[in-house]
Amino acid sequence: MRLRGERGQTTTEYVMIAGLITACAIALLGFMYPSLRTSLRNAAECVMGDVCEEGPSSGGPSFGGVGGGSGASGGSGYTYPIPVPVPGGTSVGAANPKFGDVGRGFFDSIYYWLRPDKACDDAKKSGDSNAIAVACGSYAAVPGVPFAKGTGDSCCIAANDVEQGGIGDCYLMAGLMAVANQNPGLINDAITDNGDGTYKVRLYVRDFFGRLKPVYETVDANFPTYNGQSVFAQSGDTAGGKAELWPMLIEKAYAQNQGGYSDIEGGFAGDAVELLTGKPADHYSGGQKDLTAEWLAAQQQKGATITLGSLPKSKAAKNPLYSSSRPENQRLFAGHAYVVSAVDPKTGMVTIQNPWGWDQFSMTISWKDFQSAFEDVYVNDIPKDSKCPC
Repeated sequence: MRLRGERGQTTTEYVMIAGLITACAIALLGFMYPSLRTSLRNAAECVMGDVCEEGPSSGGPSFGGVGGGSGASGGSGYTYPIPVPVPGGTSVGAANPKFGDVGRGFFDSIYYWLRPDKACDDAKKSGDSNAIAVACGSYAAVPGVPFAKGTGDSCCIAANDVEQGGIGDCYLMAGLMAVANQNPGLINDAITDNGDGTYKVRLYVRDFFGRLKPVYETVDANFPTYNGQSVFAQSGDTAGGKAELWPMLIEKAYAQNQGGYSDIEGGFAGDAVELLTGKPADHYSGGQKDLTAEWLAAQQQKGATITLGSLPKSKAAKNPLYSSSRPENQRLFAGHAYVVSAVDPKTGMVTIQNPWGWDQFSMTISWKDFQSAFEDVYVNDIPKDSKCPC
């Protein structure tokens, strides 16, 4: 439809030309700055899909202590003494991605860039624990090992090692859990200990032309912390007094690849599985009529990961499974990512997992509830191998 004007054709042509120039400018900037390309993509997907990832500061747990899960028996509650901050870039081949702008809107980010020295004081005035941790935190060394077998775990790499922190990357944490459930060996293969205090992390990232390629990021065990606690992804189990680091290492590697922790806020769990495995996702609507429990169970049996995107707030307000009157570990949250850990093809019952940690780990719902409760279903066909690599 043309815009109204004395010369409608000319007006339309101007709009088309302006749109073409804008698109070319955005494409050029995206090519020059990968992190900007990711931010633009996430923003567009958020607006078009009415689904924006809801970070822990708006419904979930605030950032927790280092040492989140400890197998089926629950969290160990292990917290390190306040570590000594380590200057960025001290380890060979490693860097510390920026994180002070996490959780900020566009105008708030501009204010932060202009006056970063005021960020901590402003956050403390707000009383928001996540904002305080981000604004006042610093990098510190976290003594740990890549993998550790927790109490009750059958493997050193388990979904209950994953716990989202004070950043809206639930999609990434859900992807980690899904792969740990189906093929823990892929996570083991993605992390190499360089023996010098650094780790090489393999990711599969699409280039400007959409081609999927493996990239390798070198990171160390310095993480954003505040008062001795990890600000973002939490550690898993413990071994000999050392934390299990694999969720934190992968999160840091992705943040480094994209330009900073704020550049990995918001996304889709199917893309996170692709990031870890190189296997793209097929997308389905939660209410899609030809999506059945039998089919979903069969895909999972073959090895596929199944991750979910919950309803946007506008729809969630009408669904009883999202009601705040339900126990927190038995309710759903809008704009959040989940993992399907089991599907019973006979009864249609579906067990889902929440990346907010062991104490909010799973809930089981009927197929009818499942169809009405989720906006998106992602199926990534990865190689099936439940053998524990360590």
